[in-house]
Amino acid sequence: MIRSDTFKLFQLMLQDEFKLKHRIHFAKNKVLLYDGASCMGMYIGEKFSEKKILHKIRIATTEVKSDIDLFTTLAHEYVHAWQMENDLDIAHNAESRFTEWREYFKCYYDLDIVSF
Repeated sequence: MIRSDTFKLFQLMLQDEFKLKHRIHFAKNKVLLYDGASCMGMYIGEKFSEKKILHKIRIATTEVKSDIDLFTTLAHEYVHAWQMENDLDIAHNAESRFTEWREYFKCYYDLDIVSF
């Protein structure tokens, strides 16, 4: 079960880490599917201009079973929001700087934001 106080705390922590300029909208869904498989979270972003970016993070409540699951899922999706704001591909590779963030979270939080 996702507690709202924990959810809010993690949002504040991650906003402090990523320093995003645009607000993130959150939605909780029972199930999320990506390429036919269930997943814990999903980022949807749309850039209208430099001054207007829509960020949305969806969390699968049936897949996220612990606070660690929630934090790693949110961190993973925040990377995608950061990529969008920095005009990078929404990908999981070095060119998109995703691997940099993955290493950061391994080093400072002892968490892998990919294989959790």
